Amino acid sequence: MTWTSSPAARRSHEGLSPGVSTASTTSARLPPSLNHSPTFLLFVMGAAAWLYVVLVDQPHFSLPLFFSASLLCSSKLRAPSDADLAENQSRARKPPAYPEADANSSGDGSTRWTVDPGWWSARSAQRVTMASKVIIVTGASRGIGLAIAQYLLKDSHKVVLAARSKDQLEALKSAHPGQVEYVAGDLGDLKTIPKIAEVAVKAFGKIDGIVINHGVLEPVSRLENFNVEEWKRAYDINVFSGLALVQAALPELRKSKGCVVWVSSGAATGAYTAWGAYGTSKAAMNHLSAHLAVEEPDITSIAMSPGRVDTAMQKVIRDTGKDHMAEKDHTSFVSAFDKGELFKPEQPGSVMARFVVKPEHALSGKYFKWQAAELLAYQE
Repeated sequence: MTWTSSPAARRSHEGLSPGVSTASTTSARLPPSLNHSPTFLLFVMGAAAWLYVVLVDQPHFSLPLFFSASLLCSSKLRAPSDADLAENQSRARKPPAYPEADANSSGDGSTRWTVDPGWWSARSAQRVTMASKVIIVTGASRGIGLAIAQYLLKDSHKVVLAARSKDQLEALKSAHPGQVEYVAGDLGDLKTIPKIAEVAVKAFGKIDGIVINHGVLEPVSRLENFNVEEWKRAYDINVFSGLALVQAALPELRKSKGCVVWVSSGAATGAYTAWGAYGTSKAAMNHLSAHLAVEEPDITSIAMSPGRVDTAMQKVIRDTGKDHMAEKDHTSFVSAFDKGELFKPEQPGSVMARFVVKPEHALSGKYFKWQAAELLAYQE
């Protein structure tokens, strides 16, 4: 990175007036009263006191008071040493610059100033280190979960991923060494869930947030064909596993005053034929989010609907929903796909990723669509 400065500009950069040469640096120092703000303040106070006694018609006090204040200021004054000047310069926190060789001169008396790139990279790394958070993302091997994970990794956060498919998780870990750990397994098996929090703490020492993204649509069947085992399976995955994960991570979330994003669905508030298990489980998720916000006021908990996203679940709806769903509902999903109206996973995924890293606590306990006006600050 370079700056081009004329001789006058360089003198200004060095704290000199344009008419003063660099050879007279010592004589061009600012008056000590300006270099020592407390002393300058005393001088101003003395002058103000002098004006006061003049204004109240007591001039016989004015000159003694003014001279006393001046003497007091003088006793505090001293010429700044080279060490003082060096300290003042360091406080300016300017990047170190040095003139390049004459070959880089522009020929008009100005000089190209080059900033040491290491200065910028070191401070960039410092900012990243300070901002880096540890986020658990479930259902992270594809779709919205994968988009969330990739966004977090791009911003140099650390992630602990959970999903059934191991290959994609391993690929992410290989591509981002030091940033990724994962647990591959059936998230419907509640014995698997505590391991996710354990891995996060062991690998990265803390948990700042969770995105509960995993879920299943099945069973897609009408209530007259209700099967208790199928519904139990849906609730184990869509409700109880998320609750168990929050429970396992709660001690760390309390420490970090972290955030939980529950990936909900429009089906939580609007019923679709044959979606009883899915819709009611997502409604239960919304209420769990609200309960967490009430019971843990230092933790931000929000339920967020991603809308119709081009994922594997949408394909299941198009392929198998016709035999069970209302015709108008099934047709609307097929039509949305054919017209290219489905969201890309990165659209809601980026909003969720931004929120879990920097949550707005005032929204805790509520349910929103990802495009809601309340989430405008998190949208691209």
